[in-house]
Amino acid sequence: MTNALRPAAQAGDIKALEALMNKAFQSREITVGITNTGSTLKILLTSAKPLDQKIANSVKQGLQNINPQGFDRVLVTANDKGGTPSWTEQWTLA
Repeated sequence: MTNALRPAAQAGDIKALEALMNKAFQSREITVGITNTGSTLKILLTSAKPLDQKIANSVKQGLQNINPQGFDRVLVTANDKGGTPSWTEQWTLA
């Protein structure tokens, strides 16, 4: 299933991208939600435990490997299960 999702994620399908990221972070007990506003990809990471901001590097590497089309900016926010934002990071997709 992961192999079938990759081409869709590369084409900019945010649901396919969300499914791939949820699979990648499942072992860390992190849930990923993705939306977009125009060319900005908004990624919400939710976990019962506070997330270290270093996890943003994993997100960035994954997105660089997939190279989703149609997006030029990324905004990542980490929330705890209560919905309280822990941190936000943003960057430009190359």
